Order: sequence, then structure tokens, then C-alpha cells
Amino acid sequence: MSTRSAADRARPDGRTRLLDTAEELLDRHGIDGVSVRAVTKASGHRNSSAVNYHFGSKEQLVTAVLARRQAAVEQRRMQMLDTLESSRDRQPREAIAAAVVPLVELLASVEGRRYLRLLHQAANHPGYYRRSITEYSPSIIRGWRVVAPLVEHLPEELRHHRFRLGIGMAVAALAEQSRLIDAPDPPRPPLAADVFAADLIDAVVGALRA
Repeated sequence: MSTRSAADRARPDGRTRLLDTAEELLDRHGIDGVSVRAVTKASGHRNSSAVNYHFGSKEQLVTAVLARRQAAVEQRRMQMLDTLESSRDRQPREAIAAAVVPLVELLASVEGRRYLRLLHQAANHPGYYRRSITEYSPSIIRGWRVVAPLVEHLPEELRHHRFRLGIGMAVAALAEQSRLIDAPDPPRPPLAADVFAADLIDAVVGALRA
């Protein structure tokens, strides 16, 4: 018979505590404003080398924080693409929606909003932007086949560049929306989720067509 208390069984394991703590601290203080020591202490670990044991380095910890939420986003995108590809009428806007909507859905939770802000941080950080880009994930590559007609008017060397700009614009808008939702005194009210999603999709489509 197990001697662990209910509280012990409900407590996240050591690796999860580090991920949760790192996500919160990175969002609050920025990637460069958080040390491995701070994460270890705030997570309740007594072993000062806990981050190194579970992840190897701060860089790998940040990457793991990003990857944890991205896995669910990727799964949701694939589901949406399955539905799109089963339809006879495959519109580029629907493929853009498959890329964007799973991220918009993260706005509904505190953890999701933290992830969106961290994703935007990482995308603009010289040490992490290569690990945070989403344009070459399996779901984005799959959706690109449907989106490609939107940029056929551009020279070939600009097509992927324009698509990356569209994704970057979406990530920036999502981070801003998440800040408005969580701000105690926002400079303006955040848009309703459905209005925000529809406008963001239209904006990305418009940027690709321009």
C-alpha cells in the first residue's frame, strides 16, 4: 500500500514543476532576466542542479517550455487540416485558420496566454528565434500546399518570406491580445475572441495577397 499522501500524489513531478515555474518567471521577467538558480528555487527544488539534471541547460529548459504547449497546438492544427482536406472546396483562408485558430484558443487560459507571450519573446530573441519559429512545423508544411495560391503573384524567392511575415504578424497580435486580457488596467479592452480570430485571419490573408 502506498504511503504517499493525497497532497503528495496531486503535486506535479519535479520536471513539471520546473516547466511551470520557468514559464511563469520567463513571462514575468523576460528570457534574459531569469536564471537557472531562480527557477530552481521558485519551483521548490532543494537540489541546485535540478534544471541541469532534467534539461541540461537553461537554453534547453526554455526550448522545453516552448515545446510543451506547441505539441497540443500541432495536434489541433492537424485535426483542422484533416477536416479541410476532406472537403472538396479547399480554400486558402481555411488553411490560415488552421494555423492561427489553435493559437487563438490558447487565449482562454492563463497558461496559454503566458505561452503566447513567451513565443513572441523567443521569436524576437537572437538566441532562441530558430527554436520558436513555427512556419516549418509539420502542420504548417502540410497547410502550405493550400495557402500557396495566395502568394503565386510574388516572385518565387519572396513567397516563403511573405508567409513568414504573416506568421510573425499573427504571433505579435496574439501576444498583444494576451497582454490586454491579463492587464489590470488595459489601455483598451481586448476584442472578443471570435472577433479577434476572424480579423487576425483576414489580416494574414490580406498580407499574403498584397
